[in-house]
Amino acid sequence: MTEKQIHSLGQICKRCSLPYFLFGGILACTLLLSYLFLLPELTEVEVAGSVRNLQDLQAYEADLTEKIHTIQSKRDQLVLPVQDQSYHDLIAQKLASHDILEVKHALQQVAAQFTGEEDKIAVLLGAVEFDGIEGRFLISGDVRHVGPRSMTVLAQFTEKVRSLPFVKQMPLPRFTREQDPVIGMHSPFTLQITLQ
Repeated sequence: MTEKQIHSLGQICKRCSLPYFLFGGILACTLLLSYLFLLPELTEVEVAGSVRNLQDLQAYEADLTEKIHTIQSKRDQLVLPVQDQSYHDLIAQKLASHDILEVKHALQQVAAQFTGEEDKIAVLLGAVEFDGIEGRFLISGDVRHVGPRSMTVLAQFTEKVRSLPFVKQMPLPRFTREQDPVIGMHSPFTLQITLQ
């Protein structure tokens, strides 16, 4: 019985091998043709305005990932410098420097000490510019309402500004007296103050 069963199994395999072989061959050819022609048509996707297949999508993803890492590292360099020693040095330098508003306020207080005719302010401060790299103020102004004493008042104002604690160096301004039909005699000036 077993030999007959083996014989019948061999015959069954012999008879079924051709259909199985044909089925496998047709299936393999169909899969190959669908892989070459049908799948690219079905798997193409439009991304960023262009149609991409699977290989292009993989390359595009790798390119995007690299760009993201580059941008994130640039962002980290901009956002996280507080952990860098140079940032702490810069903060210490800023705290050690003089506040521009305090310097301007001190100059305005010195200027307010000088009055002219009818208690008008004699020293008028105009433009105040600050050069942060050299730590230098450039102040323009005018002495008026004191008549022919304008250069004397300018000299007194200059000496008081020189005596301020934050002034390191200040060359003497040019002393001139001009006549104006509206404001009378006045002395325009420009001070160059280097901070401590």
